[in-house]
Amino acid sequence: MTPEEIVQKIEERYAEQITGVYYFAGQGNVSIKAKKSLEICKFLREEPGLEFDFLADLSGADYPDRPYEEGRFEVVYNLYSIKHNHRI
Repeated sequence: MTPEEIVQKIEERYAEQITGVYYFAGQGNVSIKAKKSLEICKFLREEPGLEFDFLADLSGADYPDRPYEEGRFEVVYNLYSIKHNHRI
């Protein structure tokens, strides 16, 4: 599955929760609202064809120039599917 196809599956199910999408180094990146992060991570793990079963990296980012209300802090999950050899 291509990065575009992975992002499309997420958009089809959670379009209202997505705050941004971009591609870098052959990988899709999707920014989501924090409230639904657990639900979306479960979807990414359980959805046939996606099956992201490995948390490759977890980090936090502080954007001090952003007001707190606009999302000064972010949590970054880098997920990997061992079965399908794809990342998001």
